[in-house]
Amino acid sequence: MTDEKTSGDKTISLTGKTLSLKKPAGNEQSMVRQSFSHGRTKTVVVEKVSAKPRSFAPPRPPAQAPAAAPAAEKPRPAAPAAATPTAPKPPAAGMILRTLSDEEREARDRVLAEARVREAEERKVSVDEQARRAEEEARRAAERAEQDRRQRDEDERRRAEDDARRRAEFESRRRASDERPRSLD
Repeated sequence: MTDEKTSGDKTISLTGKTLSLKKPAGNEQSMVRQSFSHGRTKTVVVEKVSAKPRSFAPPRPPAQAPAAAPAAEKPRPAAPAAATPTAPKPPAAGMILRTLSDEEREARDRVLAEARVREAEERKVSVDEQARRAEEEARRAAERAEQDRRQRDEDERRRAEDDARRRAEFESRRRASDERPRSLD
């Protein structure tokens, strides 16, 4: 086939059955054998692009030439070194933290305030739920005590009835034996 030039320095070429794009150096290429579940395999080209180190630091404003101060103004005395704001030093290694903008700080404060309110409401609901459970448990304990008292009273009444019935039977047997005529001996 033919080579075609596109915008830029990249060249597209078609040789055989491979369509390739020539890119600047810095990318690593390797051939990998791709296997499919139904047994077919295919050789593919894999490119590894070298990653550029990324910085999460806020963009720095461009350097500006200081404006000439009017002659009428007096120069300010230098502030003590401890009072001058200095940029925080980035950590030696690891993640670089950035300062929050006013909107981000306000949003964070708003979310934190909402979380505190939600937490206070959850605590109040939890306390109310615990009080309700305690009242329910006290009511159930009172019902169990009343049921136990009724059961003891019922058992006592049955024992008394059984004792009275046994005494009555004993008395009736004794009377029956006293009234029975004695046999002639």
